[in-house]
Amino acid sequence: MAQYPRRQCEVLALVDQMISGLTAHPADFPHADKAALEAARAEFLAAGAALQNAQAAASVAARRKLLKFEALTAVMKQQIKQAQVDCCEQPLKLTEIGWGPRRDARNIEPPAQPGCLSVRTDDNGSLTLTWGKNARHVLRPVRCWQVYRRLVNESTNGEGWCLAGTALDNAITLTNEPIGQKMQYRITARNAAGESSPSNTVTVTL
Repeated sequence: MAQYPRRQCEVLALVDQMISGLTAHPADFPHADKAALEAARAEFLAAGAALQNAQAAASVAARRKLLKFEALTAVMKQQIKQAQVDCCEQPLKLTEIGWGPRRDARNIEPPAQPGCLSVRTDDNGSLTLTWGKNARHVLRPVRCWQVYRRLVNESTNGEGWCLAGTALDNAITLTNEPIGQKMQYRITARNAAGESSPSNTVTVTL
């Protein structure tokens, strides 16, 4: 005695055999409704194709959502870092954007001295500074880097440093810098506990 199949692939295989047999031997099955069988099979196959297309579209949509979430997270973290720099003197103001101050400065140490500072000039009169990142172990996190500049002349004598910019990563491009003058640049790393000692100094003339 034949057993009715349970798996979809087995059911579809049996339907195909039935349609083939009814087509080849119509006189043996005068009351068979081959058209109904073919129509039901066509509807099933169409539903399967629609499901496959929907699953593919869902997979693409899920991937797109993940990429957008990663982009959102990156922008959010960047804005939090910028807000921490803006509110470094009054960290409690961070609660206004749903964030908060970092751990008590007494529990951390100022960052280590940055190193490997280098400079590259561009044709448009700007310059780019890059440097090595400090080791960000738990006691010495870096909140931002501060870029200092001074004009080199006979009276410099180690003085005259002024703040030229603040960076959230280990690179910064400065525009509108003095033209035709010999300048020196150095950086420091800062966190809630204080500021590091200065990096090496680079000299450039635009």
